[in-house]
Parts: sequence; C-alpha cells; structure tokens
Amino acid sequence: MKTVNNLKRSILTIAVLGTFLFLQSCCCDDTVEPSGIISCEAAMMKGEQYSTQYPGETTDVTFDMEEIEAFICQIKSKADEIPHSDLSFRVYFARDTIAGSLENTVFLAGSYTDVNGAVQNIKYYLNMGDIGNNGILDINCAP
Repeated sequence: MKTVNNLKRSILTIAVLGTFLFLQSCCCDDTVEPSGIISCEAAMMKGEQYSTQYPGETTDVTFDMEEIEAFICQIKSKADEIPHSDLSFRVYFARDTIAGSLENTVFLAGSYTDVNGAVQNIKYYLNMGDIGNNGILDINCAP
C-alpha cells in the first residue's frame, strides 16, 4: 500500500512539474526588451503620417493579449515538429463580411524558414475579426 501511495505521489509530482514547465515556456522574459521599441512620440508621428496619407482608413488593430500568448505558444509547439529557423508570425491584411458588411480585418499566421531557405507558413491562422477605429488616430502620449 505504501508503494502505491509513493507511486501516486511521484506521478502527481511529475504531472505538476510538467505542467509548470509547459506554462513557464510560454511566460514572458521581462529582462529582454524587443529591439523594435519606439517612443510614443515616434508612434504618434508615424500614425499621423499614415492618417494624413490615407484619411478615413483604419489606423489601428486591437489584439487580446491572452489570445496572442496562446497563439504564440501553439505556434512554438507546432514548430517543434518542423525543421526550421527564424520562427515568427505574419500579419495579413484582409477584407471580410462581418454582420452583413465588408470590413477590414487581419489574420495572423505563424511562419518560419525551412531547411531550403524558403519562408513557409505554419498552417495555423488566427482571425482577429473587425479591426480599427474608422480612421481616428488615438495615440495619446500623456502620462
């Protein structure tokens, strides 16, 4: 009986550690800052240039952080099955019929460079649905 209880504890411990390691692999490393970070002022300038050149066009896309994290974790998992380098994801701009009208939308696709040097999409896409705010630039640099 004691051996069975020890075995159950061991299996439970392994399951808990495995789950922890899986969740840890999807967590942020806040010691590494992305190389493409720009200032709020630079973001505002770029947004103003775009909205001046394309008045009335969509100026932003809102992504749910948990959806993006889950998507990235799935892409990393699926990429483990493929010989690859340069794992990334692409944002595709598209049009879709939403609630009976044609709307701007985007969808995301994981991508990688295969062993022959060709860029490929992982066949896993995340549709973001209706996007934007109908051409209103809403970047605010106030604290």
